[in-house]
Amino acid sequence: MDRRRAINIWYVILAVFGIILLQNFWSQAEHVKTIPYSEFEEHLKEGRLSEVTITPQYIQGTLKGKEGTQPQHVVANRVDPALAERLDQYNVPFSAVAENTFLINLMSWLVPMVLFFALWMFLVRRIVEKQGLGGGFMSIGKSKAKVYV
Repeated sequence: MDRRRAINIWYVILAVFGIILLQNFWSQAEHVKTIPYSEFEEHLKEGRLSEVTITPQYIQGTLKGKEGTQPQHVVANRVDPALAERLDQYNVPFSAVAENTFLINLMSWLVPMVLFFALWMFLVRRIVEKQGLGGGFMSIGKSKAKVYV
């Protein structure tokens, strides 16, 4: 088979795989509905949830008997229980906002690495310049003397 056709076949296989992944994420997103924490507590009090999953950032629940176009799962950001009890007295919907710290975490790793690399390159250049004209690390011990007759 021609090399150009082999590459095109791999592009088609990769594109089909990507479309399948997108369809999978799309179908999962249709079944999950984000709701305020107060509404999640109402579902819980009324017994509409069959299963609850708790993570440090959010709470996910599976609704009983929901089929068809209705979302099967509901997700709410977690709120401090003591604060939730106080807010529940006033019968006002409330929810928490999850903070996205991906960029902060990424920068906390990248900035020190870039600083160390810049410092290292600065020191290496100074060492190379001190070795003489055109000298480098591997020119140690080589004589630049010339013999004139």
